[in-house]
Amino acid sequence: MTSSTVNQSGSQPDPERLPLRWFVILATAGASGTAIGVITEAGVGVGVALAVVGLLHKILDH
Repeated sequence: MTSSTVNQSGSQPDPERLPLRWFVILATAGASGTAIGVITEAGVGVGVALAVVGLLHKILDH
């Protein structure tokens, strides 16, 4: 008798892969936020990174 909580092979679908545009968005935001944060303050860098994520998401979203 098998338990109902045991996962059988292939019972769960593969998770969706993160689209390439999100790697571009996160890499650009991380780089720009780090650069600004080093030059000014960490809080400003975080704000710039969040703004870049929002801007690039809006631009690259079709």
